[in-house]
Amino acid sequence: MKITHEKTLIRPGYSWRHYMPDFSDYKASYHYHNEHEFILSANYRGMVNIAGTSVELTPFSLIMIPSGTPHQLILESQNNPNGELHLMWVDKTWLNQAFQYCIEMKPLGKMISHSPRVIRFSSDTARSALRAINEINYTDSTLIQLTVLLKCLSHIASDQNAKTLTLGKDDLPNPIQKRDKIQFIADYLEDNYNKEITLESLSEQIHCSKSTLHRLFKKSFGESFSERLTKIRLSKAAYLLETTDLSISYICQSVGYQNASNFNRLFKSYKQLSPRAYRKKQPQSRLAG
Repeated sequence: MKITHEKTLIRPGYSWRHYMPDFSDYKASYHYHNEHEFILSANYRGMVNIAGTSVELTPFSLIMIPSGTPHQLILESQNNPNGELHLMWVDKTWLNQAFQYCIEMKPLGKMISHSPRVIRFSSDTARSALRAINEINYTDSTLIQLTVLLKCLSHIASDQNAKTLTLGKDDLPNPIQKRDKIQFIADYLEDNYNKEITLESLSEQIHCSKSTLHRLFKKSFGESFSERLTKIRLSKAAYLLETTDLSISYICQSVGYQNASNFNRLFKSYKQLSPRAYRKKQPQSRLAG
């Protein structure tokens, strides 16, 4: 089956998009996109085909599909006066940053940050999310509209009956084959640099051997996987030291290091200054964290 890359067209100035399909031009194509998708339905019958696995819709369904995962929504009848269908696309970079810097979001991050991971939430959560999303008013400010998404996410985070479906690589048609692997790798490291990433775990993401991935790094980036990851982490740390008053120990952990002495040694090798000395050298007008 052909897999297409669909652009969700998140509006400028927004981190997410809410959409109620117009069934006069709705097409159930097999596709993937760069954002996380939440499918919220009420009183519809049908299924969602996700990477070769079918998930049946219940009277109240809420399903999260991670970015890059091919899927297809099929409804038995689109002319249902009592039916409601809402699609929400959320920018994965915004979510990852929220998980990293917002303490209140960390429980949600533990639930949905692993990929590929499809989650089916309970009917009660679907009902609660439906009430929340129906509060949206597009004449409100972008910040007020964002509170609607946060209400939905708060219901999701408290769901004790969510079911996780982990898709095996043998069942997962790999959209990366249709895309630029180099760009995927760059995006993946940018989004997950603060997590525990290994050459092996990344090779599983793009379905190749560790030796092939090692050669790909050397050829495309001119450096090894570990060198590339270290550079990204330390550049993020330098930015936080320049622009915030966050503690050095917090910055160390927020960029993926658990050992402070190791972080200090690597940072000094990268900037020829210790983190503390590097911060002191910055202009005093930096933003407060």
